[in-house]
Amino acid sequence: MVDSDFWRDLAEKFVELGADGDFRLYVTAEKGTELNRMSSWQLISSRDIGLSYLTRYDTLARRGAMKLPDEGSDLLDKWLNAIEKRIPHAVTERATGRYIVHLYSQSANLCRMFESVALEAEHHGMVRIPPATVPVEAERSCTRSAQVSAFLVACNRSCQTRLRRRHIWLLVGHARGRQFEYWQACSEKATAGDNRNFVRVLGLSPEDFMDQLKRKHLIP
Repeated sequence: MVDSDFWRDLAEKFVELGADGDFRLYVTAEKGTELNRMSSWQLISSRDIGLSYLTRYDTLARRGAMKLPDEGSDLLDKWLNAIEKRIPHAVTERATGRYIVHLYSQSANLCRMFESVALEAEHHGMVRIPPATVPVEAERSCTRSAQVSAFLVACNRSCQTRLRRRHIWLLVGHARGRQFEYWQACSEKATAGDNRNFVRVLGLSPEDFMDQLKRKHLIP
């Protein structure tokens, strides 16, 4: 849970999904009855038109769950259990079971909680891939996260679109941020190619960075 940009982006997607939907419709998560609290969560909607929103919510929730510690459970269960644990007032007890209503907003709230933790860690220079993958000396001396933050601050001064870490890895052709996270943390799992690509991007002027993003249609 150390990528603040990931959590900010995911929160925005949950908010957008809620705004796109018909306000008469809402997605609800339902868990087992009092006698079956260990059962899996189920996504339900009161009308068929909500099925597409169920699918879209399910995908976003599983994406978020992949960033959570592995507890051996289904990804959707892991995400909804996290809401239940961290936002207990979101859970309503009824005779037929337990419910989480307003899942879009509650999921966005959960993302913001994780984003806050990540920002605090980044502020104190604590953003790291798990220690087993990062040599102790490299961990102590690694300043790449701070360099990236300074680069983005400079770029965002002159760009109307908020630029984030994901724009860096997308620009070099990565669909996901894993290699960027390894590189940023000075992990041994980062390759020489990663270093060349990301160092090249950080060497761009803000204007050149934005120009290349526009040419690749990564920003409007």
